[in-house]
Amino acid sequence: MEGSALYNPRAHATPSQLLEAAKKRARTDRINGLAKPDNGIACLSASQRGAVLPIIAPAPLKPEAFPLQRQCSPVDPRLTFDTFIAGKSNALALAAARRMIDWDSISYNPLVIHSRSGTGKTHLLNAMCQDRAAVYMTAARFNAFVIGKDIDEAFAPAKIILIDDIHCLAGKASFAALNDLIDSGKRLVLTSDRAPIDMEIGDRLRTRLSGGLIVEIAGFGDDIKAEIVRTRANAASVDKPSFVLNEQCIQFIAEAISNGRQADGAINRLLAYHSLSGVDVTMDVIETELRGLFEEAEERKKIKIEDIKRVVARRYGVSFHDLSSARRTANIIRPRQLAMYLAKTLTLKSLPEVGRRFGNRDHTTVLHAVRKIEALIPKDASLSQELDEIKLEVRNR
Repeated sequence: MEGSALYNPRAHATPSQLLEAAKKRARTDRINGLAKPDNGIACLSASQRGAVLPIIAPAPLKPEAFPLQRQCSPVDPRLTFDTFIAGKSNALALAAARRMIDWDSISYNPLVIHSRSGTGKTHLLNAMCQDRAAVYMTAARFNAFVIGKDIDEAFAPAKIILIDDIHCLAGKASFAALNDLIDSGKRLVLTSDRAPIDMEIGDRLRTRLSGGLIVEIAGFGDDIKAEIVRTRANAASVDKPSFVLNEQCIQFIAEAISNGRQADGAINRLLAYHSLSGVDVTMDVIETELRGLFEEAEERKKIKIEDIKRVVARRYGVSFHDLSSARRTANIIRPRQLAMYLAKTLTLKSLPEVGRRFGNRDHTTVLHAVRKIEALIPKDASLSQELDEIKLEVRNR
């Protein structure tokens, strides 16, 4: 009956009220990742559409579109997948990072990328942030942000959460928050300078991280190092066209560097020299301006792994053969790890090559030893002093 009909607010609303409601729904849908291609007018009747002006469809959601992003670390727009230099050592990390932002499918979560400094971990995190509903934080910011927060509510707008240097996570609040995010189904990408097994992050969290995909960037080959130098030089020449490095200079610099940050430092030094002096960059200029870098590389070329093993063996009362044997007694494991650490840090040998010199061990064993000693050095003053004495003895042989 007409008199008993229920009140329908949509039928009695004005066109402006309907439009405002449609815009509000569109904003909510965009935040939840459900944005439709229409602009909100399609839900109005033909007569109602004629009563209002057309509105412009909203732009795709960007990281700064929700308040949480203002609490996060800044994203460098230059660090994209297109500018990431890929090679054999980092191909898996690149592929895994791309897969994490493929919203249609995912077969692992979280993704943990670990490596030494300057190998592109932060670049990959920044690349995943471009035009995405992503939250990017350093571990320090994450530690400060999660205190006293309802994690589900605080991170509700984000599809993917990226945290840099998780080995710096501090305290039970951070560990619990990370566990809660994994439980909530959020996609997590985490970076560290060591594998989860070597982190002091609590057993429960360490186990949870090990259940995802752990990828190591083992270091750069000559091809990647040369391409990094070439790319950095080309980028510098955009603002300073007179700054030119020929291929011989590029290869020369590539032989001396071991990571991307050293490449940045070398190019910045040469660019500053060229800009201030007006002199073209030649091989002689490079040898002079980058003398410290080349002296370090030359010293590492001269040091032999056999000399390191002899010094370590004599100092700790084990035999030269013990360091390469299969024996795993406590009095041999520690000197072996120290010798592996010194072999990797004092020479230019790759992880696989160091492993071969220690009884054909896998490169992951060497990396574990390196990370183990690196973690102990800040906490053990006597160990740090012992290493300094061993380094001095090795260099003076």
